[in-house]
Amino acid sequence: AGATRFSLAQTLDVLGALAQLNAAKALSAVFSAAIKAVESHLKRAGGTGGLDSAQIKFLRETYRDAGREEDIAFLASVKAAASAGPTGSTKEGMNSIGLPMRPGARICELFMKAGICRVGVGCRFDHPEGMKVTYNSDG
Repeated sequence: AGATRFSLAQTLDVLGALAQLNAAKALSAVFSAAIKAVESHLKRAGGTGGLDSAQIKFLRETYRDAGREEDIAFLASVKAAASAGPTGSTKEGMNSIGLPMRPGARICELFMKAGICRVGVGCRFDHPEGMKVTYNSDG
């Protein structure tokens, strides 16, 4: 009979349970197999493979705490799947109201809340083009 395959979520659940038991050293082969399965899944799925930032953080912390950083080196090139939150700029330059778009930088909080930036052109934060602020009847 063939081996049972775990989904990505099941693999992360098993790793979480083993990490709580502090079993990384005793079950070294399991940790190695699990992270190889995650890496294989990501390669097949392309891009993020569905890993969100919390899952990536969990893997980094779990393997770091177990002294197995070398097993997760590939995670450095993995970007988290898009979350429900706002997304930043994808290209550098200025947006249509003359504020800097800075891919990878944190989004300017005032721009995100009010659609303006007190600092202006010199602001070190991102001001994505597609972000529109909509006011309700209360302003």
